[in-house]
Amino acid sequence: MLDRGLPTLLAVAALTLAACGDNRNCKDACAKLDSCSLADSSFTCSDSCSDPAAGCAACINGTACSDILSKCGAAGTALACGASNIRPK
Repeated sequence: MLDRGLPTLLAVAALTLAACGDNRNCKDACAKLDSCSLADSSFTCSDSCSDPAAGCAACINGTACSDILSKCGAAGTALACGASNIRPK
């Protein structure tokens, strides 16, 4: 019998990503962090990036500055991704 926890976990993960927005551009995410007076030493700022960095970019680009640390960065657990060291500049 298939574990019921796995489908639920996958559904929650999909909803979390969907709530982040659809701009998966890492360069835009770096610009957003800069405009929020935040920095991340491990996040790539290339024009294009693949997951997991693209998922982080969607989280950063779709989240208000005041919520980025709690939803996308070191203080949050919404996404396990390359943006793990977001902090104030």
